[in-house]
Amino acid sequence: MEYDRKKVIVSSAAVTVLLAIILFSVASILIGNIKDIVIKEASEEAKGIAATVARFIEDNVSDYRKLSMVTDYSKGSFDKNYYQRMNKLFRLIKKDTGADFIFTEKKISDTEIEYILDGEDPNSDLFSPIGSKDGMSKEELRAFNEGIITATGMIKDGAWGDYLTAFAPIKDSGELIGLVGVDFSSDYIRKIVNNVSYVTYLILFLLIALSYIAILNLFKMYYSSLNTDFITGLINRRGFKESMDNAISDAKRYGITFTLIILDIDNFKEINDRFGHPYGDEILKNVAHIIKQNTRHSDLSFRYGGDEFAMILPGTGKEEALLVCRNIQHSIAEDRNFSEDRIFPTMSIGICEWSEEITADEMIKAADDAMYLSKVEGKDRIKMC
Repeated sequence: MEYDRKKVIVSSAAVTVLLAIILFSVASILIGNIKDIVIKEASEEAKGIAATVARFIEDNVSDYRKLSMVTDYSKGSFDKNYYQRMNKLFRLIKKDTGADFIFTEKKISDTEIEYILDGEDPNSDLFSPIGSKDGMSKEELRAFNEGIITATGMIKDGAWGDYLTAFAPIKDSGELIGLVGVDFSSDYIRKIVNNVSYVTYLILFLLIALSYIAILNLFKMYYSSLNTDFITGLINRRGFKESMDNAISDAKRYGITFTLIILDIDNFKEINDRFGHPYGDEILKNVAHIIKQNTRHSDLSFRYGGDEFAMILPGTGKEEALLVCRNIQHSIAEDRNFSEDRIFPTMSIGICEWSEEITADEMIKAADDAMYLSKVEGKDRIKMC
């Protein structure tokens, strides 16, 4: 294990949570701005629909003028065919455009209007029969007085709910004879904003998930670099103690043994003194490479000190470890990288198998003592504690 997985996960999660808070805060502000934009766009769309309907009415304005000039609709003295045909057309326009209401009206006073055409189903409670009256809003009055297209902001109404309305003038030879009204409810606005929100939050979720993976890998690299020797690429002494504690913990938990091996390059100081430290570094790299070649993926290899290496072999007894050490010594002796300048490094090795009574420090000392005994007895030897 070249890094503490718990530290990596906790650190990555903490940074990702902080990033998520920032991104969701920005998203909330963005969605708030999007809502304002949607309201503005809905207002412009309502204006466009109202203007188009007004122009359509003006193409046959004489029929509409006759209808709007009636003073008492309760008597039924108006063109019912034209009225019903136009209401049906309004229903189709309402369906095609997504508007909530489309209607026309005429001015009774500065505070009151009278409905003429209505795109609602005549059987609906929301339908405004011809001649029914309602209050006048500020934007309606402005449209009547100035003969221009206007629109309200979002209006909160206890009876009709939240909505916005656009008004377009209906004119006959320049004379204003009524208004077309187009409503969009807050449900329409909310639906668009919700769709944008869903997409935004989905993108954010994916972005955060990808960010977590990237952050996790960065922390893996960071913690791994803290525990990695930059010359050999093996785990350094900092990671060695942690790995020993983990190996003992796993051995106790799962009831399996492991073996610690300490390896030391013989006469390494003389090599450095004779050929220089750059050449000594090359020796270290070659030895590290040979150690990795002769170990399994589950085995851990370390640069324990200046010219000392260590290995932790999980699930391996000392007899099997002895074979691994002999293979390493043989590979070093046969390696062509060591043939230049008649330098043939050898290694003194100490082996210690774990037992339940021994601590990490005691096990390290025992393996180190065995390695030292190999040197005392002539070097290029393997001793077991």
